[in-house]
Amino acid sequence: MWWWRITAVVRTGLGLTFLGFGIIATEVVTGDVTLTVRIATALIVAGGLNEVIRYYRPGPAWPDESIRRVTMVGNLVALSVVAVNVFVGSVGFLMLLMLVVLSTPASVFIRAIADMERIGLKASTDAQDGT
Repeated sequence: MWWWRITAVVRTGLGLTFLGFGIIATEVVTGDVTLTVRIATALIVAGGLNEVIRYYRPGPAWPDESIRRVTMVGNLVALSVVAVNVFVGSVGFLMLLMLVVLSTPASVFIRAIADMERIGLKASTDAQDGT
């Protein structure tokens, strides 16, 4: 669990950093903001599809098949909504997408801190009880 959390935070954070720098570089090269937004949105969709393909396969991580399917369908529906911006090319929508994607590592980080506090509290209670 810890390895997955660290990997998720680092991978998503670095991915967004490179995407942000890539947006600037692409705009400089193309000189077209709408085209740049479309390319960046397409990269977000491609990354989302990659995650669906890699992480939503049947296996021990998904003991309940119905939860796996519902999660996968939900993510595919969300990616379809995101894909609309490939055609629209809205800068505001792209900014919102990047904030939403950033919420994933932020929430994982917050859950990790909460788990550490819970574990630390249990360890200090055990130490006081002598167990």
